[in-house]
Amino acid sequence: MDKNESASQKSGIRTKGMHNVVLAVCLLAVGIIVGLGSGYVIWHRSVPTPGVSPTSGIPNIPVSSNVIGMQFSNFNLKSYSYLISGNATLSEAGKLATGDVNITGRQLANGSIMYSMSFSKFSKVYNVTISPSEKLYYIDTNLADDSSGADFSLSEDGYAVVNSTGYIINYEYPLPFT
Repeated sequence: MDKNESASQKSGIRTKGMHNVVLAVCLLAVGIIVGLGSGYVIWHRSVPTPGVSPTSGIPNIPVSSNVIGMQFSNFNLKSYSYLISGNATLSEAGKLATGDVNITGRQLANGSIMYSMSFSKFSKVYNVTISPSEKLYYIDTNLADDSSGADFSLSEDGYAVVNSTGYIINYEYPLPFT
């Protein structure tokens, strides 16, 4: 009788162990489905952003009303901003950030410069006009979705216009999809 009890106890342990494995697999599947349903992309690769630790994540994004009039040197997205106006030379990170953006500048009759930022994947064009003394910065807080000239999302892209005294006078982040 002891042998039968011992065998049934072992069988019960194996059955419980198998139930735990099945339960863990089911919970994992539910987590993936919920994650996909919420828009989280599980195949998103991670590319280190210069000057940002991989665990720090994207900073708190300020709203426009809090940014206009702010000194650019105090702007929390400054490290994610790339100068694109004038004769700017983009860093490697800047080239990656603007890889899917065709940026053109055109001098207007009044001396201002209208920059067009065209996104081929999204069929979107954003026009920003600045005076010759102002600077236009392209913002991209997540280089992980930029590769080989393709940006998978504009939800972390934007721009800021800075006047000659260093204050933000125009800001759009994230870029609207409509």
